[in-house]
Amino acid sequence: MAWRALALSDIQTGLSKQELIGVQTYALDNGQPDPVPVVITETMDEVRGYMAASTPTVLGADGTIPSGLIPVAIDIAVWRLVTRFPTKQLSTPPREKRFGDAMSKMKDVARGLFKFEIPTEFTNEVTAGVQLPEISQRGVRSRVRCEEDGI
Repeated sequence: MAWRALALSDIQTGLSKQELIGVQTYALDNGQPDPVPVVITETMDEVRGYMAASTPTVLGADGTIPSGLIPVAIDIAVWRLVTRFPTKQLSTPPREKRFGDAMSKMKDVARGLFKFEIPTEFTNEVTAGVQLPEISQRGVRSRVRCEEDGI
């Protein structure tokens, strides 16, 4: 399982050509950029964030995720793109279900229930995972009950 970036060609597997053109051009103000690259970057950051919440993890190079999580990232990105529209025409129940399933898988990733390959190229960043509170053991009692009699 190689690590790679989510690409526009990946998004095209989740949207038809007409839908993609509509997403790229609909409801943009003058000078506003194409939202697809922004959504791709945000999705990649979110997926990497869930991965970082896992047990100690070595993340791949910036902007990459394991190829096993690419379908999950596609479902998240497609849902974010189609919900930009004021109408619900593209926000179909199957897409909503795929988004829900993708978010469930991301929660499993964060819990450490989804194992992924250690990258061949990686950042120097090693995450510590979720920090659980430490419960210290009780210390040795300085007094014992029999010494407290009569108090």
